[in-house]
Amino acid sequence: MAPMLPSLSGLCSLRELNLRDCSLCEGDIPSDISGLSSLEFLDLKGNNFISIPASIIRLSKLNYIRLSDCKMLKSLPELPTSTEDVWIDGCSSLEVVSSPSKVCNLSDSAYITAINCYNLAENDNALTLLKKHLKAFANSRKRFFVIIPGNEIPEWFSQQRGGSVIEIPLPLNIQNDSQWIGVAVCCIFVNDSASGDKIFGCKANILISIVKLQDNLAVKILERNPRQIERRGWLVGKRFNKPIMKEITFFFVIGHVINYIHFPWRINMVAVKPII
Repeated sequence: MAPMLPSLSGLCSLRELNLRDCSLCEGDIPSDISGLSSLEFLDLKGNNFISIPASIIRLSKLNYIRLSDCKMLKSLPELPTSTEDVWIDGCSSLEVVSSPSKVCNLSDSAYITAINCYNLAENDNALTLLKKHLKAFANSRKRFFVIIPGNEIPEWFSQQRGGSVIEIPLPLNIQNDSQWIGVAVCCIFVNDSASGDKIFGCKANILISIVKLQDNLAVKILERNPRQIERRGWLVGKRFNKPIMKEITFFFVIGHVINYIHFPWRINMVAVKPII
């Protein structure tokens, strides 16, 4: 039987709370968790609750929440707008993820890692989540990552091709950077080996008139279940305070995004979509 958590009131200076693998069940997280006004890091990995208190949205400084391997978790409430990293990989019962009302303006990136969240992928909730976040990206220069199980690229991505390289011209009617949000990128990657953590990277060569720039996007893939070998990842962002771009070439790699140290993973399909 899991020990009863004491009241959390009076801990307004607490910045980190680690309750991983505490066998917490439904109702064991006290509702006064919302009183942790300084909390930035919350680790609830490996517990047995079905939901978490909706009052968590009041944690206005929360940057990181980890719910990995909470296999009975069915829904995730709306999170504080300060939240940058959400780890829900291994939450095999999860069906619904509510998005923040807006993306935090203080951070450069936002991550949702949902590896082995099969129910979430089947509901296609992640694509809905992506579209909601895209609306919040207007007038910001952010990266947003979603990683879920899957073996198809949604039709919403208008330009698709096999392999690991894709080049897109930007629409001719774009005259300046204020007229577009960024580029959404999707790829399907397969693991031929069951061991080790990996880095998934996307390298972008960007042509601005006759000037070439490079940007690198990378996210760590934590490989814990050899049975699930196909995944789908999305990322989106606009990074440059430069004159309007003419074309972008994306190179996808599994390994070190800079040095191209390859691992036994392969990329089957890639797709991109300019977001205007």
